[in-house]
Amino acid sequence: MFWISRAGFRPRIERATLSGDSKTTLVSFGFSWWPNQPNGITLDFYANRLYWVDSGTWRIESVDFNGNNRQRFKTLPISSQPYDIVLYSGVFYYSDTSSQSINKIDKATKQSLGSYTGLGASNGLRLAMFSPVRQPKGMYLSTHSEIVAAVP
Repeated sequence: MFWISRAGFRPRIERATLSGDSKTTLVSFGFSWWPNQPNGITLDFYANRLYWVDSGTWRIESVDFNGNNRQRFKTLPISSQPYDIVLYSGVFYYSDTSSQSINKIDKATKQSLGSYTGLGASNGLRLAMFSPVRQPKGMYLSTHSEIVAAVP
């Protein structure tokens, strides 16, 4: 599992097994919240990468599942306040608290695909995507790194 830790003044992106073992920091953002304010994260199971939006740097960035090979995917408009992100079928969806919208970006071309606007302040800004496509098929490991199931 992966999460953003906001404990203290050093935000981090971390991971652990589902039992909470083997906790590892993948990305550490330094001592203060400014300029880094990581908000939402999403996983790309095909490329084995974790992406996040940062409302302090107005960026979408990524690392591999081990925290290596950090890359800047795209710099967003400075007027935006990105809050959460989801990847689905080659398209990033990110919510923007400034414009109260959900924006779409093509992963392959990094081009904008438009946005859903007029959502209003009463709507939540957290995003979730539910689809069998987002559930990786293959071998699942136990907390002891033993193969316990294979999904066709």
